[in-house]
Amino acid sequence: MAKTLNLVYDYWDGDKPIPNGKIQYPNKHFWDIEEFVNSYINSFSDIGGEIHPKSCKLSEVYENSNQKYYYFICHATMNIEEIVKDNLVISDEIKNCLMSCTNFNLVFFSHHETDNEKGFIVLNNSDLPKKQIYIVNNNHKLFEYVNKHSSEIKVHSSLYLPVVVSTTLRESGGNEFSTDRKEKFFMSFNRVPKIHRYSLLAYMMKNNLLNETNWSLIPIYSVHFNSKNYDEIFERGESENYLEEIDILNKLKLKISDYEETELSFHDNNQITVLNPKYIKALVPPDIPLNYINSYVNIVTESHFLDKENVIQISEKSFKPFFYHQFPMILASHHHIESLKQKYRFDFFDDVIDHSYDNELDQKKRFSLFTKELKRLNDNKENLIEFYKNNQHRFEENKNKVIKIGYLNSDYLFMRSLLD
Repeated sequence: MAKTLNLVYDYWDGDKPIPNGKIQYPNKHFWDIEEFVNSYINSFSDIGGEIHPKSCKLSEVYENSNQKYYYFICHATMNIEEIVKDNLVISDEIKNCLMSCTNFNLVFFSHHETDNEKGFIVLNNSDLPKKQIYIVNNNHKLFEYVNKHSSEIKVHSSLYLPVVVSTTLRESGGNEFSTDRKEKFFMSFNRVPKIHRYSLLAYMMKNNLLNETNWSLIPIYSVHFNSKNYDEIFERGESENYLEEIDILNKLKLKISDYEETELSFHDNNQITVLNPKYIKALVPPDIPLNYINSYVNIVTESHFLDKENVIQISEKSFKPFFYHQFPMILASHHHIESLKQKYRFDFFDDVIDHSYDNELDQKKRFSLFTKELKRLNDNKENLIEFYKNNQHRFEENKNKVIKIGYLNSDYLFMRSLLD
């Protein structure tokens, strides 16, 4: 049976509602939840019926106290802290309605990005009614925030990105497991410029590991990291040992992986054009299967590594090693790997790879543990390759787990719960 989701908007263009936040910040990305519900949420409607979004005005909240209403702020380029503090998006009219009407709810929604603990704290310390507030995003520490701050704010960690990635990878087919000798031991792809990514490349360059690596560096904007920036990652004084590598990376405008030159072209700010038609509907940048087939260990540099924001964001990068039959090494914020194990039961091959770096809260120590393990794996590559050949079933089970993620329906169940 279909259910109605009452969506409140305070600005309209004739009969068409304008996404909340868009009028106040026309140059920021605020989007409408309605299309998301129709295209993604309702793809799971066979388990409980379709959800029909209905556009409503604020006056209707007062007129229909027996119905639930939701004011969605779908934010992509502003964080919760900014939205709460500016007093623009959440107007006095919205605040007064929240205070007066228990059937009115405020939802901060970001389907694949994260928001950090600072924003949660600012919202939790505000005078807004916490029982009528929801936070939905791709931060897998949201429930930890609730417990830590004894909050009544309701949270949901979105699985939109994992589901979409799983579906896209499944439709691509990927590759078959092969015991043929691979051309490179490691692979590591890097796009958005972040200091932990550059630090890792500097370390690998210094220690001659890039010779064993199919790697890329395709920054979407120009950066110039100096040794003080690297001090965020390296132990005290250690960055001075990497001045030559830092200079090389600063001068490097583009490094393409081994198999992308004939499939992609790169333009201003390294914007990508797909040359091969078969990749048009793939992830962006698209996966070139040969990149994965020809390396054993996928060194994933996740979006978040610095711990000052206390975030776990599981992006598409973390799923690819498991789909493409590879060993995973994931450079991310602490307990990122623990979260992947708990949620998806992936096999991290702990019997041959030491992932204890994941438990280290200090980012400098975590980076050091991570790089030491990379060096150890490289020094023992033949043992790892032999293990790879003898454990096909474990790699195939990981791939099947990635495929199953595409059928997870928790986002639908959460949205459906708003109507009960």
